[in-house]
Amino acid sequence: MDVEPVLIFVLALIAVVAVVRWVAGQTGLPAAALLPIIGIGYSVLPGPNVPLDPDVVLAFVLPPLRYSAALDSSTVAIRRNLRTMVSLSAVLVLLTALLIGLGFSRFVTGATLAVGIAVGAAVAPPDPVAALAVVRKVGLPPRIITLIQGEGLLNDATALTILSVAAATATGDRFSAPVRPRSVPARRRRRSGRGRTGRFRRPPVVPAAQRRFTAGERRVAGHTVRRLPLR
Repeated sequence: MDVEPVLIFVLALIAVVAVVRWVAGQTGLPAAALLPIIGIGYSVLPGPNVPLDPDVVLAFVLPPLRYSAALDSSTVAIRRNLRTMVSLSAVLVLLTALLIGLGFSRFVTGATLAVGIAVGAAVAPPDPVAALAVVRKVGLPPRIITLIQGEGLLNDATALTILSVAAATATGDRFSAPVRPRSVPARRRRRSGRGRTGRFRRPPVVPAAQRRFTAGERRVAGHTVRRLPLR
C-alpha cells in the first residue's frame, strides 16, 4: 500500500474533524453526533477505501480513547458506584450479546449461535462519547454521568473477551482445560503406608490400658501374675 494516498486520506480526515468541530460550536450540536453522520455519508459516496488492520485499531485507536475518558472520570465516584458499573459493563453486555446471538441464529439462515454472539459482542458496548456530550448539555445528575463514564471504561473489555471466545468457537478452535496430573490411587497409598499428604504414617499410639497383652507371667510388686489376653 502506498504511503501518499494514506497520508492524504489522514489529512482529509483531520480537516473534516476540524470543520465538524467548528460547525458544532456554531450550532450547539454535539460533535460526537455529527461525526457518525459524516461517516455514513462517506460510506455511501464512491471514494478511496483505505483498509485498516483490526490489530492497529485495537492497539493505537482504542487505548487513547479509553485514556482520555479515564482522565475525565472521578476515581472516588467510580469506587462509590462500582457495583452498578460492573453490572452495566459486564452483565448487561453479556446478556445483550447473548440475546442478539439467539435472535441472529434464529432469524438468519445458516447462522450459528457463535456467529450471532460475535455480532452481538461487536454492537453490545455503547460508546459513551456521544451520550456524555448530550447529557452534559441536558444537565443530568452527576451520578448518571459517572455511571456512563465508568460503564464506558469497562464494557469494551467485556465485549472483546466475548468476541474472542465466540470467534474462536465459530472458526472451530477448541479450548482445552489444563490436564491434572495423575495421582496415586488411595488403595496403593494405603498399601505403601502413605496418607493423602504423601507422608509415611506413624502407627497409632494406643494407651497402655487398651493394649492387647498375650498370655504370660508378669511381675507386679514382686508377685507372679498370669494375665489372660483381651478379646
